[in-house]
Amino acid sequence: MKTKAKQLSLSDIYDNVLSFFEEDKPKFIKLFDSFIDLSELIPPSI
Repeated sequence: MKTKAKQLSLSDIYDNVLSFFEEDKPKFIKLFDSFIDLSELIPPSI
């Protein structure tokens, strides 16, 4: 039996991230830190 895959939209992802951010900010920041390398996004100061 095949399961139909649901295509995610940017709106769906945004809504999920926003609700997660509003409900548990410390956990959100921890997840963000584990998946996003801020040193790649923010250049070192000169």
